[in-house]
Amino acid sequence: MAVCAGAYNLLHNHNQLMCGGKQREYWIRGPLLGEGSYGRVYKATLINSSSSFIAVKTSLSETLRKEFEILVRLYDCPHVIRCLGYHTTQEYYDGRFLVSNNLLLEYASGGTLLDRIEKSGGRLPEMEVRAHTKSILRGLRHIHGLGFVHCDLKPENVLLVAENDGNLTAKISDFGLSKERRTVPYVCGTRAYLSPEAELYGTQEEPSDVWALGCVVLEMLVGPDNAWGGAKEEILALIIGRKMISEDAGDFLKCCFTSDPDRRPTAESLLLHSFVDDYAKHLFSSANASLMCGGKQREYGEGVDWIRGPLLGEGSYGRVYKATLINSSSSFIAVKTSLSETLRKEFEILVRLYDCPHVIRCLGYHTTQEYYDGRFLVSNNLLLEYASGGTLLDRIEKSGGRLPEMEVRAHTKSILRGLRHIHGLGLVHCDLKPENVLLVAENDGNLTAKISDFGLSKERGTIPYVCGTRAYLSPEAELYGTQEEPSDVWALGCVVLEMLVGPDNAWGGAKEEILALIIGRKMISEDAGDFLKCCFTSDPDRRPTAKSLLLHSFVDDYAKHLFSSANASVEDAEYGFTPPPHALTPPPQKQTQAESQLHAHQLEHHHTFVLSNPILLLLETKCRSMPHLMQIHARMTVAGLSSDPLAHSRLVAFCALSPTGDLDYSKRLLISTINHNAFSWNIVIRAACDGHNPAETFLLYKQMLGVGNFGSRPDNYTYPLLFKTCARLLLFDVGRQVLVHCSVKHRNERLGGFVTFVNGER
Repeated sequence: MAVCAGAYNLLHNHNQLMCGGKQREYWIRGPLLGEGSYGRVYKATLINSSSSFIAVKTSLSETLRKEFEILVRLYDCPHVIRCLGYHTTQEYYDGRFLVSNNLLLEYASGGTLLDRIEKSGGRLPEMEVRAHTKSILRGLRHIHGLGFVHCDLKPENVLLVAENDGNLTAKISDFGLSKERRTVPYVCGTRAYLSPEAELYGTQEEPSDVWALGCVVLEMLVGPDNAWGGAKEEILALIIGRKMISEDAGDFLKCCFTSDPDRRPTAESLLLHSFVDDYAKHLFSSANASLMCGGKQREYGEGVDWIRGPLLGEGSYGRVYKATLINSSSSFIAVKTSLSETLRKEFEILVRLYDCPHVIRCLGYHTTQEYYDGRFLVSNNLLLEYASGGTLLDRIEKSGGRLPEMEVRAHTKSILRGLRHIHGLGLVHCDLKPENVLLVAENDGNLTAKISDFGLSKERGTIPYVCGTRAYLSPEAELYGTQEEPSDVWALGCVVLEMLVGPDNAWGGAKEEILALIIGRKMISEDAGDFLKCCFTSDPDRRPTAKSLLLHSFVDDYAKHLFSSANASVEDAEYGFTPPPHALTPPPQKQTQAESQLHAHQLEHHHTFVLSNPILLLLETKCRSMPHLMQIHARMTVAGLSSDPLAHSRLVAFCALSPTGDLDYSKRLLISTINHNAFSWNIVIRAACDGHNPAETFLLYKQMLGVGNFGSRPDNYTYPLLFKTCARLLLFDVGRQVLVHCSVKHRNERLGGFVTFVNGER
């Protein structure tokens, strides 16, 4: 039996997490959930939280590290199992201690999809199959969008996670065999789920995952194919002939089992298939086929599909009506009507955003002949999803001017996800406000906030002009006439502030003044206050993106719920904090005058460089361990910050010099980028010089010389560190060799003390 070295006397299964060189207790291993060639998965209970469970995947192999690196890039996808941390422990095997790798995962109380199929007698109801298929497709879309191929999609690798409403959501797991798109060709996975091109030609890309999905859907509908015999196409023809599945299901499977991988639909396109996208299908039957996206002109009264109901709202754009569909008295839509052609532009934007669940869904567009003032005019009609909950402004007013913070968090998260999708397509909303956020009732009865009204939206980087509602305009929009994605983030801050404390016109003053006032009065939580500070960052270039704000603790509370402040090593990373200066300062050492001057100069240079971006780093109190710091790096990667050379340099510096950092990890970060620069090399060399193994300084110097980039050549800051190392180790001969490398232009007054020392002149 394997036990952790530091917990041999604690029931033989009490695990401890290495944190800055100290062992700290975090979770207790529970029953075995499953095992395979990769290792074992255990259910675990968190210390001080008997009701919070996680799954711990344990293996002696280093392959878990690769899976961890993939999972952290997929962290924000709600249809992929969430990774909560990674660490190593000492496990006792056969009379000796071995290093065991532990991957901390979200706990799936519903078990695997295979368990669900078996418990249901070998097949699932088609409505449930549709729901699971839609979740898996959304997960695959995200995975493929980041350039990965899963390679081993099967029911055992789909987990069912219980949500807050009690429903089970299918989430893709087990990325041990996953790979990057178009890497060295090799085939892996389970043979029963391999595509023809994988078996015949050894190619396994995104279409292979779609084929595997077809196998999973087929298994959910009719049971394992080994009970039927024959190829997938033969089984499909047989069950369609026997009418064992619906026409939609049969057509969906035909799409998945397209033999030519180049013609096989993508996960994104399959999300629009009627088998999983049943909203519009439910609204528009075949009798209503004249109501088409793209729309044809038709005379009023001919081929009527809906009956106009009460007026929901109106403005400069036109009017919005509630409408009832013919032959379906319980199905409602919203019809936005205007004599202006501007609705066509809004329609074109909405169809690009069709598959985003956090943007109001467009169901069609057409023109009708309307009778106005004794004449017929062409009226433009935009058919939209009906929001039974009204606008967010209605909700705020009905609640007495402010909403409970838990509800604000939920609405904010939905709006952020919508903005992330909008900005990802290169669009700027330009008019985000409570009136333009609609609350749509989902199947479970909960209301979801969805962004609407794209009449003023524009493409990123188009001719600069400012539009929208003044109370929600950002400083750069009012002062400089620029309105890009950061302006939407500012407007979101205004919306969140209004949800929390009511309209700002009731307070008076600028946003920053109102924020300082309500924080001072402790009217909102610390998380809410910090989130608003991020949104109201005055410099648009430093204002966080919607994507990075999704990682803020105000909206991302899953890991925060699991891991309290005592469990900071696997706590969710938070953005928007600036570390105090001492967080980046190495422990004080006895130094010569020359060393002190050099240290002060480099520290000043380092602070100027590193602390200029508050989004990247955390308060020292928020980051207590290296695993936590690795989570920050993962979040940076997700947010796209690691590709920025300056951001990468700052992270290298923090990893190398912070008390919570790790020199080995900072070296890995440094080597992993192609954008090498002398600053990053000097920081890592400095950390090695001040560390427990100063001789490593020379190896790093040699690697620095081997890079060859002009911007990464040794400079005035490199050589003093090398001389300092020689001084610490009393390596006078090595110091003289370094002096030969040091060109005349690098020999200045800062080197005097070190040169004297290495020459043996005390």
